[in-house]
Amino acid sequence: MRVGDLNNSQGQLMSDSKDKAELLNDFFSSVFTRESVEDVPLPEPYFTGDTRQRLCDINVDATIIATKLHALRPDKAAGDDNLSPRLLKVISTELATPLSLIFRNSLDISCVPSETEC
Repeated sequence: MRVGDLNNSQGQLMSDSKDKAELLNDFFSSVFTRESVEDVPLPEPYFTGDTRQRLCDINVDATIIATKLHALRPDKAAGDDNLSPRLLKVISTELATPLSLIFRNSLDISCVPSETEC
């Protein structure tokens, strides 16, 4: 992807790739806030029923996961995880079983792995 020349805050035209990257980084870091994760409130539980009423019969099938991964369009951009759809499509068969185990375990223990554990 090519980014055209940019003006800095002094009105100077920036054409060097490194200078443009630093200018964009400074801008985006100024408009987003970094919040402390210690102050994040716990969500209210949606499930208020008995543990016998939980969704326990969800089938996590590696074949279905492989089919979904193989159907990804390789010409699309990577998502928040920065994984290329092309890569996911190519390794869909190898990735399906480990993903199915992670999904199944997540459902069994009623916990989604946090980003820091990845």
